[in-house]
Amino acid sequence: MFQPHFGQVGFIGFKYTVDSVGVSLSGFPDILFRMKLAVLFGLGLFLLPGLFMVGIGSRNVWRGVASSHWPEATGDVAESGAQKNVEFRYRVGGQEYSTDLIQFGQTSGSSDSSEAQLRRMRYRAGSAVQVRYHPKDPSIAAVEPGFHSDSLWLPGAGLAFVLPAILFGLVALGSDGSFLGYGLAVFALIFVLIGLPMLTAGSMNLWRAYVSQQWPIAAGVILSGKPSSGNVEVEPGEEEAAGGSRLVYRYEVAGRKRYSDVRVFGQAPDSTDSEGRYPYGKKVQVAYCPTDPDLAVLEPGVTNDVYYLPGAGAAFFLFGLAAFFFGIPALRGK
Repeated sequence: MFQPHFGQVGFIGFKYTVDSVGVSLSGFPDILFRMKLAVLFGLGLFLLPGLFMVGIGSRNVWRGVASSHWPEATGDVAESGAQKNVEFRYRVGGQEYSTDLIQFGQTSGSSDSSEAQLRRMRYRAGSAVQVRYHPKDPSIAAVEPGFHSDSLWLPGAGLAFVLPAILFGLVALGSDGSFLGYGLAVFALIFVLIGLPMLTAGSMNLWRAYVSQQWPIAAGVILSGKPSSGNVEVEPGEEEAAGGSRLVYRYEVAGRKRYSDVRVFGQAPDSTDSEGRYPYGKKVQVAYCPTDPDLAVLEPGVTNDVYYLPGAGAAFFLFGLAAFFFGIPALRGK
């Protein structure tokens, strides 16, 4: 039996309260327990992949730092044609090995089509390369040894899953069972997960734009656009860029030809020269990173373009945090 009164409804020995915020399930311990089990299961879906990415990413960072002191072997580029990944062959102790790892934290198969094109130009089939390999396991090797900022993306992405999931768990598991409380926690988690990667990537571009003002300069030439006879010599392997609409340029550092497509940091992927400022064959000055010469830019410094991604990421991230720390307590009336 039950005795309903204002704001309270009950049946079969249980009761629940209806207030201006929502429905509280404190009178239904079984349902509340199942909901918290579902929360734990959902947390596992975020925590396990996140922890895995943090572990693999941290290992890549360590290998990148350690690879500077690994032994070296001479190899060659086995595959580097259109629609093919760059693959390197090398021999250690009379045994042949192969790898597609250019630097730890980034492989030739993990990037978009524009980056893959640049790598095929940088590593033409049959060209010789120097490979650094793990002294205890020669199958672990990279062509560009040392620490690279790209190796931070994977552990950063892992933390983008782990930290919000932990925060969501602390809030949701401590909830009094309010439907709106659970819903708002999920809503806030989505915004944090969207915003944190955008904020991280955008902040990296902002930092690169700022420090690029102090980078050394190399002479370069534009390879994209409509070719004009005689104004620039296209070398083997550069035909893919010549005549294309996407901005690509060549420059030389320490006697080695390098290629990039970055006009300004923060530009959209597959950026084109829509304003016609960089016609085919134009001589340009290229600013390049002294520790990673493949990282280069035509227009160094901070521009408006570089603020868009971190600004959008900060908006998503801060909105999610505000919902966590202010919205949910407000629903509880605390």
